[in-house]
Amino acid sequence: MIAFSHGGVDEEIVPEGARLAYLIEAADPDFWNGVTGMSAFTYRAGKLDQTLYLSLDPALGYYLLLEYTDRSRIYATAAVPAGPGPGLIWWGGERIELPPERFVSAAEAHRAIAWFLETGDADPDTDWELF
Repeated sequence: MIAFSHGGVDEEIVPEGARLAYLIEAADPDFWNGVTGMSAFTYRAGKLDQTLYLSLDPALGYYLLLEYTDRSRIYATAAVPAGPGPGLIWWGGERIELPPERFVSAAEAHRAIAWFLETGDADPDTDWELF
C-alpha cells in the first residue's frame, strides 16, 4: 500500500505517471510544502514501512530524504547544484538551511519518486548519502 500526503493534507489518490510529472515540474511550494513544509510517500508491504519525504526550495529544487523501516535515513544529492546556497526548507515546523548539493532537479526528483512508488526503495540512478 502507498500513502501520500503533501503539505499536511492526506490524499486518497497517489499521483503517478503524467500527473506526478506535472506536479513535480510545476514546482508549486504551496502544494509540496503547505503548512508542514514537506510531503511524504509511504510504501508499506509486509514488514516494509518506508517513507520518501520531500520539500521544495523553488530556487534550488527538491530535497529528498528516504527513511527505511529500521529508521535509518539517506538523502539525495546533486553532482552539480542548481545555484548558490544555502537552500531553505521548513521541516517539522523548523526553518532549516541546507547546502545546495542537497537539492535535486525536477527530473531527478521525478525519477526517484517513480522508482520509490514501484519498489519502496532508493532509485539506483540517484546519488544518495547517509543522513
